Amino acid sequence: MCRSTSVVARVSVLVAVVVFSVVNKSYADASPDVVQGIKDDIPYVRVVLASEPQHFGLTKLSDADNVTFGEGFRVHYVSEQGVIDGSTDVDDIIKPYPSLHIFPIYVNANPVGIAWAQRVGDEWKIIRVSSDSRFANDVREAQRMLVANGMIRQMRLVYDEGYRIVGLVGVDSRGNSRFASMRDITLYNLPSSQVVDMERLVSEVRQRIQSSSDKGAVGGPTGVTVSSEPEHAMPNPVWAGFGAGALAVIVGSLWWVRRRVR
Repeated sequence: MCRSTSVVARVSVLVAVVVFSVVNKSYADASPDVVQGIKDDIPYVRVVLASEPQHFGLTKLSDADNVTFGEGFRVHYVSEQGVIDGSTDVDDIIKPYPSLHIFPIYVNANPVGIAWAQRVGDEWKIIRVSSDSRFANDVREAQRMLVANGMIRQMRLVYDEGYRIVGLVGVDSRGNSRFASMRDITLYNLPSSQVVDMERLVSEVRQRIQSSSDKGAVGGPTGVTVSSEPEHAMPNPVWAGFGAGALAVIVGSLWWVRRRVR
């Protein structure tokens, strides 16, 4: 009896190790040059965190000195054209933003936000910092749900503010794809914090596009009114809700600080 229990325990541990290895090996898709670029930009992140410590949940300014990054993910958006065409190919539905990655930011081993990294010239730099402290735990939970559903072949991060869709798309060994939401998607009559078939998600998004009298208010990678889907669109999650004037002042100020720090 004891031997049987021991065998079961060993098998359970082995399965847990295999799943852990799959998650950590397959889903962090930032290349070494991207990782090195964000490490070089740690001083910039420290300045941003120290400028608004309470906004990032810091109790004291010195906390900003203890910054580390989690695994990075290439960022994808929902292609309006792929949705309208009714494509069943995940490559037609989920498109990558050009040269854009997200990294969770940790302070004292606690998640406090995310850094948006993009290629600028020949270098990778952090272009935005967001206080999305939920991201690290949410993406880990989404990974767990997809692995539990057999989606271990490939995973892609979707962070599309225009469609209010944030989550992971997973693909299994047979090419089937499913979506694990990291945010509330009841907007599309879909349950949050659950895994749904991509076909169902696409169908709901298509219905919303077709039923909207102003497609630009719903579609597009950034949710702005566009005549056609931009090829090089970028999300703007950090400054959403700010006026153009305030945005210019904030970006200008941070850029000045960035130059002073670097």
